[in-house]
Amino acid sequence: MKRTTAPRVRRLLIGALAALALQLAPLQTFAAQQKSDDTLLEAFHLILDNHYTHPDENALLQAAIKGMLDSLDDPFSNYMSAEEYQDFMNAINQSYAGIGITIEADEESPALVVAGLVADAPASKAGILAGDRIVGIDGVAVTADTLEAAPAKIRGKEGTAVTLQVVRNGKRIDFTVIRASLQLPEVSSDDLGDGIAYIRIFTFGDNTASEFDQALKAATAKKPKGLVLDLRGNGGGSVLAALQVADQFLKSGKILIVHDQGEEAAIEADSEGTDLPVTVLIDENTASASEMLAGALQRNGRAKLVGVTSYGKGTMQAPYDLPNGSELKVSIDNWELPDGTSIQKTGLTPDVYIERPEAAANAAKQLLLPDRRQTLTLSRKSATGKLNGTIELIDVPSPRVASGVTYVPLRYVFESFGSQIDWDPDKRLIHFEHEGKKVTVDLRKQAVTIDGKKVAAVQAIRSFGESAYVSTAVIKAITGSAVNVTSAAVTMYSK
Repeated sequence: MKRTTAPRVRRLLIGALAALALQLAPLQTFAAQQKSDDTLLEAFHLILDNHYTHPDENALLQAAIKGMLDSLDDPFSNYMSAEEYQDFMNAINQSYAGIGITIEADEESPALVVAGLVADAPASKAGILAGDRIVGIDGVAVTADTLEAAPAKIRGKEGTAVTLQVVRNGKRIDFTVIRASLQLPEVSSDDLGDGIAYIRIFTFGDNTASEFDQALKAATAKKPKGLVLDLRGNGGGSVLAALQVADQFLKSGKILIVHDQGEEAAIEADSEGTDLPVTVLIDENTASASEMLAGALQRNGRAKLVGVTSYGKGTMQAPYDLPNGSELKVSIDNWELPDGTSIQKTGLTPDVYIERPEAAANAAKQLLLPDRRQTLTLSRKSATGKLNGTIELIDVPSPRVASGVTYVPLRYVFESFGSQIDWDPDKRLIHFEHEGKKVTVDLRKQAVTIDGKKVAAVQAIRSFGESAYVSTAVIKAITGSAVNVTSAAVTMYSK
């Protein structure tokens, strides 16, 4: 990386979970600043020494600092104790004391479901399995009111014990697990098949750049056709790591624009990097340094973004050590994307907007394989399905039959194939593109047009609840492939 202007970089940290420090020149003369300092200190001691309630000195100090921060109306400028700041940095670096499980809320009851386990961590060694339902922690039942706070109760100090009440196959089992210090990976990788590599970045911490470099080298050694880069759920971290990752994909152009003493300072890519085609997955929790990376690739025309609008965190914070061991994090700049725009409070707009996570991931892959023929099977007996023979689908809207005609959910089908579905509620029109064809579904006129030509299909559209369904004849007209309808399922093909 190189800079067109050389800002004095003090500390490169940014994000919902981090900060970027740019050393700034003083904004006041020494005399004026000294007067303000004296006034603040005098007011503090007058209140401390004279108020009839005899306030606690530390509480008053914290209130004074937080009062100044509150006046900024900036949720990203914070005062933290030494312990809070250490937890903050541990979160960035995926380091914590716990038992090594990932959990999700059970949609059917107040419980936590074990979604995954860290290999050789205390939970896996104790015999806890993926799919186990945690219904109690240390003898206290998990309820709707305690569900949100439950994960924090599972974590704790290294060497301490936690007892989980687990339900497995209808039987209750108690597991007492000793917490340990865990270092989780900051980057993971996989093979999506069809020559497409996959790398996910969970955070931008101390090890992210090196872990990503290793993952990218391992992926490119297999000569893939493309790469899906997953930044969903990544709330930020070290901006230096984000810039290093961006630089891996860019050989020229601006990566980021920051400001130093009122002047713009552009950070530019160097001439080295991979030409591997890439798409990027984002969601509403993709924030800060993640948005910096995704935005740099999008604005430079290097990658398309798939998913939903990102968080919208475009300010920079500098962390400062205070004499009492606490930490002050202050917003010092509003960074900009390579084209000079800010994402603050607006976020990044994806090139392909798809909410369903599995459909978004498939769409990101499809952008890299435009000639791929896809298959989608929807069960007629259960709310399940299968996409491209490998992706298991749940909570699927089932096909319907009316007047002897089989209908399938329009949005679900074509989002699964990778299309962005646009809805005009005023005109009750649905627009999307599929395999280069422009499709419009008019719910008022009950008409379907492809590239402006009306589809001749009897009973083409029906509404079931609030969802628009189309007949299998319409699916065939759009895709060019016959639909296979059996008593068990409906199978469609993208082309």
